Amino acid sequence: MLRRLIYISRSIIGADPKEIEAILSSSIRCNAQLEVTGMLWANGENFAQVIEGDPDNVGRTMGRIRADRRHTDIDTKSLGA
Repeated sequence: MLRRLIYISRSIIGADPKEIEAILSSSIRCNAQLEVTGMLWANGENFAQVIEGDPDNVGRTMGRIRADRRHTDIDTKSLGA
């Protein structure tokens, strides 16, 4: 079974390239461990991300994302895969 989740959030860090790189590095490492894939988009004001994988692992990933203080106002949508 595959779960696909999409979220949008408001960026606290703006378009700071060092902060974006830190997010990407952490995401690549953590997502590989959980066998979760996805795509992150940022425009300096907002983030949007698609996350796919095992339902429990997507939930764990989203828990980590919700705890990240670099963004706020997270709005999620779960989609069938």
